[in-house]
Amino acid sequence: MTRAQKAWRKLLIAAEISHYRLYDCRHSFASKLANTCGIPLKVVSDLLGYSSIAMTEIYSHKSESKMADATIYILTYNCADLK
Repeated sequence: MTRAQKAWRKLLIAAEISHYRLYDCRHSFASKLANTCGIPLKVVSDLLGYSSIAMTEIYSHKSESKMADATIYILTYNCADLK
C-alpha cells in the first residue's frame, strides 16, 4: 500500500466513511463540472489530464432535461438562422 493509499484510508476512517475510492472524488469532480456547471468536455478533459476527449465523455451523463433545454433553445432562437 502506498503512502497516498494509507493517507486516504486514514482520512476515511477519521471521517467515518466507508467504501469510497479516491477515484470517486475524481469522478464526482468531473461530473459536477460537466453536468452541473456546464463546463465544456474539452476543458474537463484537460483538467483531468486526458489526451483525448473520449475518456471524458463518461462524465457527461445524457439526460432528458438537457435534450429538452437544447430543443427550447433552438426553437427560441429561430431555427431559420441555422441554415
